[in-house]
Amino acid sequence: MTRLSIEASFAWAQRFVAREWGLVLPIALAFIAFPQLALALVTPADLQQALTTVPIKDMARVQSAMAWLAPAVVAIVAIGGVGGLAITALALTPRMSVGEAIVLAVRRLPVLVGSVLLLCIGLLFFAVVEVTVLVVIGLDPLRVQLIAAILMIAASFALLVRMSPLPGVIVDRRIGPIDAIGETWSLGRGAGWKMLLAILIYYLGAIVIVIALGSALGACIQAVTRLGGWTAVADPLLAVVERTFGGITAAGAYVIGAGFYRQLSGKKPG
Repeated sequence: MTRLSIEASFAWAQRFVAREWGLVLPIALAFIAFPQLALALVTPADLQQALTTVPIKDMARVQSAMAWLAPAVVAIVAIGGVGGLAITALALTPRMSVGEAIVLAVRRLPVLVGSVLLLCIGLLFFAVVEVTVLVVIGLDPLRVQLIAAILMIAASFALLVRMSPLPGVIVDRRIGPIDAIGETWSLGRGAGWKMLLAILIYYLGAIVIVIALGSALGACIQAVTRLGGWTAVADPLLAVVERTFGGITAAGAYVIGAGFYRQLSGKKPG
């Protein structure tokens, strides 16, 4: 079994991004950032406030918007999946064009969707089992909710880490969802802690950079719009900046996952 090197993963990812950023960036913006931005801009402010309130107080407002909001979210997630698979395909296949990567991503999207659904079903089964066990051992409802929430978060994050090479498996191998999950799990056996550490390092670094750049750009936007009397465009511009950084961060995560797959599958470094 090929051992995973965090240093080699980051080094390869840096070389790939430095060489192909002109291909990756448009995909990240068009398929990940801009669809999310469009949804944010068309979602009324009162609905956004209702959705971000925990627990949701204006449930009637949320329910009335589900007829268009739920399909929109599904569409955006699917579009983002195409973008992620396309970025992964570019990372794994030398000299592939953007058009070829997008076509391949669209063809393999059903496998990604099926894999995600199966993983969600597995998490749901885990949730039912853990709640049943906690109730059986006699914990009070408040503790059951707290412990169940903690365990679900931990299980979800652990599964996310172990499945990080999944897009690479999907675009590189012509297999179905069940086989893709099994192959990804087998590839990552023994490398889980290193993948976890690499992902934590990546996201911590990305968060620091995004906060620093976002704060600087946000301050500039606020100052310019206030001086020019264009305060109405400040929030949309800030939303553009936020979603752009989010799309770039997500694209980088797909590249890191592709790096994991290259090493664990024994592919030659690019």
